[in-house]
Amino acid sequence: RQSQSRNSEIKRIKDVHVQEFVEQEQSWRDKVEQLQNKVKELEKELSLLNIESLKKEMSLNAQSKTEYEELQARIHHLKEEHGEYIAQLEAQHREALQRQAAAL
Repeated sequence: RQSQSRNSEIKRIKDVHVQEFVEQEQSWRDKVEQLQNKVKELEKELSLLNIESLKKEMSLNAQSKTEYEELQARIHHLKEEHGEYIAQLEAQHREALQRQAAAL
């Protein structure tokens, strides 16, 4: 009788330990799953930020190209508009350089 009582107490203690282990195991699995979901969420957020960054970079590149083309057009226009004057200045500059070289 005492042996049977002792065996049933041992079984009860084992059952309690097994139940605690199972609950801890499930809790751990739940936490791991939550962390994996959080990692997926953060990876998705990072991906969206990278896409947004690339879009901004492409937009800035397009804007820079447009500004460069506008500046080139203005330079071309100014050269056409003041071409004769620029040619005169360049000729005067060459003459000044020649005089300077001759003076040395």
